Amino acid sequence: GDENTFLGYEAGRGSSNLDINGGVMLGHQAGQNETENNRLYIANDNTSEPLIYGQFDDKTATINGMLGINENNPDGELVINDNTSLNNNSVIAKWKTIDSELIFGYNPSNEGILGSVTNHDLRIRTNNINRMTISKDGDVGVGTTDPKARMHINVNGIANQQTIVGVLESSVSKRPTLLFSESTTSTINNGMSIEYDGQGTNADNRLRINKAGGDAAMTITNIGKVGIGTIAPLAQLDIRRSDTETQREQLHMWQASTGDANLRFSRGFFNLTSFNVGIDGTDDKFKISSSKNNIIAGLDDNTIIEIDHSKEVNFKGDVTLDPLAGSGTRNLKIRNDGQVIADEQFGYHSIHLGSGTYFNDDAFQTISLDLPHGAVIKEIKFVFQDNNSGILRFEMKRSHLLNANNFLDDFIYEFTSADYPESPNYQEVVLSGIDISFPIIDNQTYSYTLTGFGQGSSREFQHMIIKYSW
Repeated sequence: GDENTFLGYEAGRGSSNLDINGGVMLGHQAGQNETENNRLYIANDNTSEPLIYGQFDDKTATINGMLGINENNPDGELVINDNTSLNNNSVIAKWKTIDSELIFGYNPSNEGILGSVTNHDLRIRTNNINRMTISKDGDVGVGTTDPKARMHINVNGIANQQTIVGVLESSVSKRPTLLFSESTTSTINNGMSIEYDGQGTNADNRLRINKAGGDAAMTITNIGKVGIGTIAPLAQLDIRRSDTETQREQLHMWQASTGDANLRFSRGFFNLTSFNVGIDGTDDKFKISSSKNNIIAGLDDNTIIEIDHSKEVNFKGDVTLDPLAGSGTRNLKIRNDGQVIADEQFGYHSIHLGSGTYFNDDAFQTISLDLPHGAVIKEIKFVFQDNNSGILRFEMKRSHLLNANNFLDDFIYEFTSADYPESPNYQEVVLSGIDISFPIIDNQTYSYTLTGFGQGSSREFQHMIIKYSW
């Protein structure tokens, strides 16, 4: 053949009836059986896998073995030992095109370097798909080739399903933390952080927003309770402040312009039972208003109470006041026309004397009745222990204080006990449909009592309930 370079015994010999051209065969029997033109062989025997094989016409070369550059004993497919410094950069390898350049190596401080030298992005692939991109401006994109921020993560996910785009995990401390810091040292003491505290179980786990130093400013528990100033909120929203803190309000509602600054308390959604509390932006008055069956309601709608800065209180409806006397629910009502009237309701007077009060043999025990003057007794019910078959007689009296040592008693009503059907050792009193009137008189000089007269052995008094109107 022509234009061949053969060096070695039977190198490039070929077959007797076929000549090859443009071949380079170096070594004992190197390329002995090659039938193609423009081939390169470096070998020491007639092998189909020479140490180096090349095709000059395609400009390809193959190394069958490990390649070491500045390394006599490579222990990998390619080992590069950079024992020289190129412009003090110590770059091991460069990949170039006409417009771009990629380097791989390390710097004089032995820090690994991989990246583009020219004004181009760097991309990392798996399965021939771009997985991560570092833009020429330094923005990092995962799942996107066009990152818009220093870290940009994109996961397509499935429509209408939660998509996890990142995971912070700490299986030992169970407190993975994301730190936000303005300091180059970036410690927990010079920045705020978001922390997941998973040291508890289920409801005890919490997400915390921490102040500098790592102390929690706000906590959200795994069951949805929110704590401000506490990591163990006891309610849906629990706001706490220590004695040493000097802040003003614990909660500040602010609204710009003429809008309402208000809170809403609701039960239900479509059939709302709601009240709004706050400042009406139209007149700057504090108001309580009803917003029942109105999803969007202002404080000026259905106002119940309004207070202005001159301390004037305006009631927009009837107002029921606290009970005047006794333990009942007899109230006064201020109507929206300004008149004060009695609110006709029933009250209950309850007396519990326990095991220390007795009706003894033919003696009597007097019990004070703390009822409002003007009351009308409707029902009397009580039970007491009874150790014989005799009945008890009761007298209800009104006592008039004449002076420091003298009383004048007026008889009002008398009744007796009966056997208690649920126990042979007890007696009961059940009176209903009665109207025992207590006249409206001076509370300071008049009082009411109930006296029991026993027969036989002692009777232990238990509990009394009196229903009255007023």
